[in-house]
Amino acid sequence: MSSEPHRILLVRLGGIGDVVCTLPAVEAVRAGFPQAFIGYAVEERAYDLVQGHPAIDTVHLFHRRSIVKEFKQLEWLQTYRDVSQYRSELRAEHYDLALDFQRNFKGAMHTLASGAKRKIGFTSPTAREFNHWFYYEHVDPAPAEHWVDKFIAMAKYIGGKPEAARYRLPTAPESIARVEEFLAPNRLERFVVVHPGTSGFDLARRWEPDRFGHIATRLVREHNIRSVVTWGPGERRLAETVVTASNGSALLSFESNSLLDLAELYRRATLYIGCDTGPMHIATAVGLPSVVLFGSGNPGAYGPRSKGSKIIAKEANGHLLPMSEITVENVLSAVTEILPAPVAEVRTH
Repeated sequence: MSSEPHRILLVRLGGIGDVVCTLPAVEAVRAGFPQAFIGYAVEERAYDLVQGHPAIDTVHLFHRRSIVKEFKQLEWLQTYRDVSQYRSELRAEHYDLALDFQRNFKGAMHTLASGAKRKIGFTSPTAREFNHWFYYEHVDPAPAEHWVDKFIAMAKYIGGKPEAARYRLPTAPESIARVEEFLAPNRLERFVVVHPGTSGFDLARRWEPDRFGHIATRLVREHNIRSVVTWGPGERRLAETVVTASNGSALLSFESNSLLDLAELYRRATLYIGCDTGPMHIATAVGLPSVVLFGSGNPGAYGPRSKGSKIIAKEANGHLLPMSEITVENVLSAVTEILPAPVAEVRTH
């Protein structure tokens, strides 16, 4: 093992949930190297989750959207300039060590671009797309299944302290104010958040919006608690469909300016109901109990970590059945086990 690193780069570029899953490992690294300079390389979507994070000294933002757009428009000279500038920013920090949490070819390219003296990745098959070929040092995260634990295993390998691992998000006074401005006039002191959206890359994760609406209706009738339907870019119409199907039992959330708006709203909620998506991991990060539906993917690797959470998935012959197989009653049964006893009658109009 080499001498203790003084400047450490962490690479996890995209995916809101993926970046959230690295945060406990970030804390473990910080605890192991309290005097080290820690950088984090990320793309636009998850930038809010690490910019201003108390355990991170600087964030390297890779402007993927504009760079891809320039490339497609054959603006190759500008593409080259933007990529070169990003590479220069990485190298200017003179990192001793880079950890590749990304684990694919793209992650390897960013890690190599940093110029770090030590570069560490995962073993195959945890690493994909020949990522492991680019490193001399590898971490085997077995027997860990959840990605949080796999990332912590990498932090532990370099001398991080797993016992310090925890979720923490940047402080966001503006987000707190926006959430309070939404909750106060709607008299929402106790509510459930429902998030029907999922990544557009895997629509098999989605549940029918009408079913979410029926859940909201039943929550008022059986538990005297209203629902707030949250949504992200391109998801407003989907969220409005849920609200319409709820017959006034659900309320459309405000348009957020950052992911931290969502986090602050979730801090005040009683329960999260939704699918395998980034906001579910944000719910975990703020400690919100969750009922999460899975119709694809691996619940053991991506499921909620907050106390009291429940996963709903149906299997046959070792494979997950489609989301359509999950019923409203399945979800309500799990909700009933988590929600406290009903309180006074809730007015929906």
